[in-house]
Amino acid sequence: MTAVLVLSARSLAGRTAVTVGLAEALRRSGARVSAARLEGDEGAARDARLYARLGLAPGGCDAPLSAADVPSLARDGVLLLECPPGPPPAGWREWGARAVAVARYPDLGLAQEQGAPLPPSRWG
Repeated sequence: MTAVLVLSARSLAGRTAVTVGLAEALRRSGARVSAARLEGDEGAARDARLYARLGLAPGGCDAPLSAADVPSLARDGVLLLECPPGPPPAGWREWGARAVAVARYPDLGLAQEQGAPLPPSRWG
């Protein structure tokens, strides 16, 4: 399985949405795909349960994985691994993993955090 890490520098950047979207696109293309959540932050258990409910979790596992679990799962197909905010987990290069970085659009995020109205869209 090819491991693809879904990373972000901060919480609420959209890692879970990107993981589910990639999983769906890969499934539609005919790839064998699973999605799991790496332990390490408060949202890990919730995200792991979501992947299990969507039928994406490897072996139906509804709990977050440890880094030690990943090599045994990375054998057949594609494993999308949502990681906690911050740097990639130790050992990820030894897994032969690839990485996708998720970032929120900074100006929009800042405007929302300050309570400013959203700018009008160029597309209507």
